[in-house]
Parts: sequence; C-alpha cells; structure tokens
Amino acid sequence: MAEGAKVGSFDALRAFRAALYKFAETCDTALSDADGEMQRVMGWLERDQQTYWQFQVRKRHEEVMRCKEAVRMKKLFKASDGRPGSAVDEEKALVKAQRRLVQGEQKYKAVMSHSRKLPKEILLYKGQVQRLATALQSDVPTAGAQLSRIVATLEAYAAVSAPSGGGSDRGRLVTSAIGSELAMSRGSADAAAGRSQWAYLRSKTPTGPARDQVSSSPASAQFRAARLATAELEALLTVSVDRDLADPQAKVVIAKDIGAASRIYLQRLDIAFPGDSGWYIGRADDAPPEAGGAIAVSDLLTARADLVDILTLPKGFLAVLDGGGLVAVLGPRDEELWKPAQASEAPAADAPGPPAPAEAATAENASAEDAKPQPAQAPA
Repeated sequence: MAEGAKVGSFDALRAFRAALYKFAETCDTALSDADGEMQRVMGWLERDQQTYWQFQVRKRHEEVMRCKEAVRMKKLFKASDGRPGSAVDEEKALVKAQRRLVQGEQKYKAVMSHSRKLPKEILLYKGQVQRLATALQSDVPTAGAQLSRIVATLEAYAAVSAPSGGGSDRGRLVTSAIGSELAMSRGSADAAAGRSQWAYLRSKTPTGPARDQVSSSPASAQFRAARLATAELEALLTVSVDRDLADPQAKVVIAKDIGAASRIYLQRLDIAFPGDSGWYIGRADDAPPEAGGAIAVSDLLTARADLVDILTLPKGFLAVLDGGGLVAVLGPRDEELWKPAQASEAPAADAPGPPAPAEAATAENASAEDAKPQPAQAPA
C-alpha cells in the first residue's frame, strides 16, 4: 500500500522548484565556463607555446654554434708570448648556452606531449559530465513540470472543503457547467471582440505540412516577450487541467522573425510530424503567418525556463505573451481561463473559500453591476 506524504507548505514546493532551476542554471554556467577554459588552454598550447619554444630552440641552437666558434677561434690564435690563448670565458659562455638549449628542447617536448594528451583528457571529461549535462537539459525541466503538476493537484485537493449544512461546498474548483455559465454571463461586446482576436491568432498558425517543412531548420528562442513573474507563474498553476509536458527532445516550431514581434502566442496542436511536440510559437501581430524553424523543448526551456508551466498545457490551449508578461490563457473553445488580474487577485492560502452553491446561485441572479464573477477554469 502506498504511503502518504505530509505537505506542510505549498510555498516550500514552489521554492524548491525555483531552487532546482537556479541549480540547473548555475551548473550550466559552470559547464560552459569549463568548456571555454579548456578550449583556451588548448589554443594556448597549440599556437602560442609551440611557436614560442620552437623559435627558442632554433635561437638557442644558433647561440651554441656561435659560442663554439668563439672557443675555436680563441684556441686557434696564440698570445703574444707564444702560448695558446685562454678560452675560459668563451667556454663558460658555451656551457651556459648549451644548458639553455637543453632547457628549450625539454620545454618544446613537454608542450608537444601535453598537446597530444590534453584532447584525450578533454574527451574523458566531457564523457563524465555528459550525464549531468543531459539531466540539466531534460531531467530538470521535466522535474519542474512534475512539481508544477503536484502543486496544482495538492492545491485543488486542499481547496475542496468538507460539506456544510447549507449544502455541498465546491471550494475554489470551477466545474465545466459553472464555467460555461460564467462565460455566457460575460457575453459582452468586449468578450466577443476578444474571442475574435483569439480566433484570428489560431487562423495564423501554419498547417501541419508547413510546420513539417521547417522541422529540420534551426530556430532561435530569443523573444521580446517578458519573462513570467512569480505571481504569474503561481496564478497560472490555478488553471486546473490535465497537464502533459512534451518529450524534451521533441520539436517546437517557431515563426519566422519571431524576435521582431512584441507580442507572441503559444498554441498546442495535433502532432504534425515524427518528433513534433505539437507546440507552435507565432507572432501575434499583422506579420504574415510563416514558420521559420524548430527547436527542441529542452533547448527552449534552457533559454526560457519560465515557459515550462505553459508547455504542460494540453492540446487546444493557447497562451499569449507580450512585453508585460502573460496576457491570456485560452481553452480549446477560446474561453479565457486566465487574465492579468488573476496574478494580483489570487486568493491567499488562508483566505476563505467562495460561497456555497446556494449563495452562488443568488449571486448569478444579481445585476451586472453587483455580480463580479471570477474567470472560469478549464474542466479538470
């Protein structure tokens, strides 16, 4: 029988997830620095040191030859008294030059030896850290997504309060029926305009064959859209859906010139080709819809780890981001499941739950000025 887990704080789980991402970022930076340092040392050995000591060996060999010639000439000519000339100073200079030549040759041999050994050591090092690098690129984003699902599930469980005398209290969970009623109560011109805008974005998404054509072309994950703030990440977790993070090696298709768009959207579609994640990131402007390339889920999350909770949304969902952060999260029928006000209006952990169904029914019959329904969530 499975054992239960005692969870004392949801914030602790969120803090652990943030620390996990920080750990991955720190390790990735350390691995990049180490790789850069190894390449620098390799270049220093192969270019600077080999050239320097090769020149020094040749120069010192010439110096030895000059000293030998000086000793020979000194002994060849006799002094004024007829005795052979003294070559003590020249011989001392010759011994010194010979020592310098031997030292230079040893240095050159050492440089050549290390130039052959270092590439092998670098390959051994990369083989040893490959598991860590793979974990940072795939396992950490997957673990972060799992923590997000755990927190969302636990919060949904904790939000369901015990039945009271007035009837069943459904807590903070919004069922599909209530969500539909709330969506109908907001059927104003603004809501209609919003749905039209979201439908326009969906119409811009390229077809499956068009996405397949660019699946082998590389794409950049440099977006002008701001990174999601902590409040947005926490509010995003309140969207109650069955989350599913794609394979870290699966491809995310990205629109052409995505870096020039101030507003972008992420939409999950049907799988269009082998290795497709179903995700498409497009420009939410008047630019013509054109897919530019694809990037692996792990590479995307390495550049934008804040998107992990969005990438766990199921098929049919759409999220819009701009320079201010998250703009909206839409369900398969373009129902708004999240809007910016939720980030600041998210209820505290010890805040009282919503009214019982009897009170909720009374609120639904109130006037539009008095009734302030909260945004509907997707069915669990």
